[in-house]
Amino acid sequence: MYHIEIATLKYRYLVGTYTVGIITPSRKRHLLRIDEVTGRPAGSRTGVNNGTADSRLTPEEVAEYCIKNKLK
Repeated sequence: MYHIEIATLKYRYLVGTYTVGIITPSRKRHLLRIDEVTGRPAGSRTGVNNGTADSRLTPEEVAEYCIKNKLK
């Protein structure tokens, strides 16, 4: 489980092989495909390919999605 803070709001997210689960500060759960969050084609990777979730989805991409869709 990863934690990010956006303007004093604390989000948690967990990245799977093809999906990402985001838990907002109000404890609402959003289960999305990684390509929905990133806007990149399915199966593409960014970041360091070291076997962790950071190669599939970066914290900046999650933060951008939360801000763009006003998840609270």
